[in-house]
Amino acid sequence: MRQWEICYLRFVKQCQASDELGKLASPSLVIAGEEGRVVKPDISRRLYSQLNQASFLLLEDAGHFLSMTHADWFNRYLEQHLTGADLQHEYA
Repeated sequence: MRQWEICYLRFVKQCQASDELGKLASPSLVIAGEEGRVVKPDISRRLYSQLNQASFLLLEDAGHFLSMTHADWFNRYLEQHLTGADLQHEYA
């Protein structure tokens, strides 16, 4: 594990945000890239598992910056989530 990853994990632990995630009342959308290195997919899955009303999307062959590298795909699912539509996920 690299030094910045260790620092990031220490920061997250100090924030204790994970204790509060289950209290969120609004639907959440967790989007991750399978090749993510900034936030690895297992971290995103862990976040998803701690949320009560969440959807999880994983894009194959994509990294962390999906809103930039896969803008059309990202915006389509974000719009579906924000309008309350059922997510019709197509694996890319």
